[in-house]
Formats: sequence, C-alpha cells, structure tokens
Amino acid sequence: MHRTLPLSQLVFALLLACGEGAGPDTTPDAGVALLDLGVGDAGAPSRDLGAGVAELTLGFGDSPVPVPEGTRFAPDVAYDAFDDTTFDVFLPEVAGPTPLVVFIHGGGFTGGDKGAVYRSAPNDVRQALGSGAAFATINYRTLDPVDANGVLKPLGDSRRALQFLRYHHRALNVDPARVVAYGTSAGAGTALWLGSHPDMADPAAADPIARESTRLRAVGILGSQSTYDILDWPGVVFEEYGITADGMAAITGEQRLFSFYGVTSWEEMASEAVTAYRAEVDMLELLDAGDAPVWIESSGRAVAPEDTGVLYHHPNHGDTVRQRCEAVGLEAVAHIPALDIEGDEAMLPFFARMLRD
Repeated sequence: MHRTLPLSQLVFALLLACGEGAGPDTTPDAGVALLDLGVGDAGAPSRDLGAGVAELTLGFGDSPVPVPEGTRFAPDVAYDAFDDTTFDVFLPEVAGPTPLVVFIHGGGFTGGDKGAVYRSAPNDVRQALGSGAAFATINYRTLDPVDANGVLKPLGDSRRALQFLRYHHRALNVDPARVVAYGTSAGAGTALWLGSHPDMADPAAADPIARESTRLRAVGILGSQSTYDILDWPGVVFEEYGITADGMAAITGEQRLFSFYGVTSWEEMASEAVTAYRAEVDMLELLDAGDAPVWIESSGRAVAPEDTGVLYHHPNHGDTVRQRCEAVGLEAVAHIPALDIEGDEAMLPFFARMLRD
C-alpha cells in the first residue's frame, strides 16, 4: 500500500471540481428492543445561521415505513443545488437534542437511492427512532459512464450532506456531537471514508456549512469495499488469488475503472494527479486509532473474483478493514461468516454504545 499523506483542503476542493408511503404504524415488531442512546444527555451548542444560508424549513408528510407515534417525516430536503442532493429525515418525538443516525445507500456509485433502507431494512429506521435517535437517509450524485470528476463527486456529496445536517442541528433538534453513519456497498465505503478521513471542516470557508465537522462517533459497513484505492486491491485484498489490475478491468470494464478517478486511459492512471487522488480515497491508509470505531458485516463468498459482485463484496474486504483497525488500535466488531469471524454485538447496539457520552 502506498504511504502518501492525505491531500490538503485546497487540493481536495480542486479534485472535486476536475412511491407513495403508508401512514405510521406504531405497533413494534416482536424482538425489536429499544436501545439506550442516552437521549438528552448533552445539549447542542447554540449557533447563529451564517450569512447567505437560509434557516431550514421542513415540509412534513406521511412516513414510507412504520414508525413510532409522534415521529415527524420530512422527505426530499435539499442539501445542495443538484437534483440528486437530497435527504429524508425522521425526527422522533423527544425533548432532545437527539443523536443522529445517517444511512448512505449502495449501488456501485452508478445507481441506487435513499429509499433502499425502506425496502431492505425498515426496522433500522424504527428501532433508531424508538430509541430516541433521529434518522436520515441521503441521495448523492452517481458516476457518469465516462466521469470527469470520479468517486470524489459522490463522496463529496455525502460529506456535504453530513455538514448540512450538522449546520441545521437546531432545526432538526439533533446533537451535532453524536452522529453515526452506515451504509451498504458503496454507501458503506462512503461511511468508512467519512469515518477515517481527517476532519474536512474548512474554518476559513465563506460557506458556513463547509465549516462544519465531518467527524463521526462510529460507522457501520455492510458489504463494503476496503479502500477506494482500487489499484491496491490485487496486493492488499486479493493477493491469494493472483488477480491483477488488468484482471479487475476485465471484470468491471476499463472505463468504469478509469471513471473512478476521472480519467480515460492507463497513461492518466499512472499520473501524479491520480496517485494523489488514490491517497485521498484510501480508507485503509487513512484509518488510525483516533477515528470512528467500525462495525463490519461482510456476507460475500470467499472465492476468486470472477464478477463484479464478488470483486466488490468479497469477505476479504471486510477482513482487510478489520485487520487494519486491529493494527492501528481502533475498535472494530466484525461479522464475516465465510471466514468464520463472528462478533458478539449487533450494529444498532454498537451504535448505541458509541453514542453514549
């Protein structure tokens, strides 16, 4: 793995430039226990809204999933100027300020939407709310078939959403110091990137949202990739299978691999600019003992990668993150059945423990 230091805020900014729902059901599912998130233990600091940023006004509607009575649901809140930069937020009926759980959808950075959690894990929403935490699920821009910006475009959108949620903490009645994020596949990798990256707050920014912290209390990664320095995968993740960069490109298609870094050729991939880009999205190298603790679930097959499903979701990805956390002294709980690794704590209780002051 290369040992390039993370880019400065200036270079990071330059890289970024290159159904209708049912009404609430208050009947809890059997076996869904409420978690002690320490609601109301800490007060949110009071801040004035910055110049040029309007106070957040929410439009409430019917929840798309069953939620506890009194929950307010605000869909399609815009956090930036693009069509895809919106989030949904569920606000529990508590005195607050509340912790915040943020979900980031998967889809290989080429598809998916914020409603994925409603279809695949509605109990995550209900259990978080029932325990007194707010819950947000975000959309972000995906990669074009030939993308000039690369993966920092969707990653940067998720960063912006997190900062926006923090900036408007008073309108949302959330505690900006107690935020966790999780996701599936690309969303999991995004959560890991947010949790491992040094704080991307820019205190000198004219935009007050950009001054907000991006640090998290914990992250949950389900079916995640270990790093978005994809050229490290052959030697770091798949060494036992002898796969090469050309072999990965044969599986994914060359241009999909190139578009991850905003280039169109192997010559550009070898450039200093792409080397710097790779360092900026290398979650493994960025991880250290001061980062957000990690909950890992990897249920993929432990076989030689021959298709994108195995390549992107191989259990070696989860185990590589686990081993890196162990090496740097960062707490991690891992569930990787194919490798006979089974942690003793589920994700939401893990979050609950991390959110307590």
